[in-house]
Parts: sequence; C-alpha cells; structure tokens
Amino acid sequence: MVNDQNIVKILPHMGFDHYDYISPNNHSGGLAVLWNNGNIHASILRKDMRAIHVLVHNPEIAKNSIILGIYAQHKPIKKTNFGVI
Repeated sequence: MVNDQNIVKILPHMGFDHYDYISPNNHSGGLAVLWNNGNIHASILRKDMRAIHVLVHNPEIAKNSIILGIYAQHKPIKKTNFGVI
C-alpha cells in the first residue's frame, strides 16, 4: 500500500524510462505500468479507477497490441464485470 507521495518517489527509480499509475482508493487498488521506449513505443489509451489500457507498438515488426492491466478484488464474490473500451 503506497500513497501518491511515495509512488512519485519510487517509480522514477525502478529503472524504466516511462511510467503511469492509478492511485489506490483507501486501502485497495492502485496500479502502475512501467516501460522503456528502447524496443517498443507505448502510450496510455485510457485510465479508469481499476484499469489501465496501453497501446504498445513494436516498430521492428510493425505490430500494435493493446495491453490491459486490471486491479480486481481477490475474493470472487467481490469481483465485478469490466467493460471494454
């Protein structure tokens, strides 16, 4: 559990060129995505309270992918459906 003040102190020192994050909500959630633009190019498409949608382009093979990082409750009864973009 890390608050915003600590997130901005920690993420720049993790060895990646770029990052983005979603702040935790009270004692749950929080999500970070980190990447280097050396071999890929990534851009954030959308951020919700519990998900980050990232467009990743690999210039070497001229392919795009969308990666979705999700924070979900660990108990199945508390999980909800996620919508798509």
